[in-house]
Amino acid sequence: MSRTQLTMLAITVAALSGCKSRIIEVGPDLVPTEDVSYSEHIEPLFVSKCGDGACHINASMGGVNLSSHASSINSYSRLYRSNVILPFNADESPLMDAIGPSPKFGARMPRGSAPLSESQILAIRTWIDDGAADN
Repeated sequence: MSRTQLTMLAITVAALSGCKSRIIEVGPDLVPTEDVSYSEHIEPLFVSKCGDGACHINASMGGVNLSSHASSINSYSRLYRSNVILPFNADESPLMDAIGPSPKFGARMPRGSAPLSESQILAIRTWIDDGAADN
């Protein structure tokens, strides 16, 4: 099935099911933009995108360890001199700056790979703005 067909299928299923969450990408970037869950959406995203080369999964690079909810919330970035995730405040969370197009410090994350998709970034932003819950 082509990407276009998959997109149309996802839109049709969402429309017919009265799906509350809006999904804006299909395939490996399938991430809701509402009702974001740490265990279903954020943790798998961190594991797949932030652990390559043992950077932030099962390791602490620059003080940032995204291996679990607790380690993510408690990660203190030495560069930003702040916790990397500030619940209810994505705009001030260093994680959002680091994954954005022009971070204050260093290279855009994930370093050495393609940037996160718009829906992945929006999912992380939504999760943080909703309180960064362990849900």
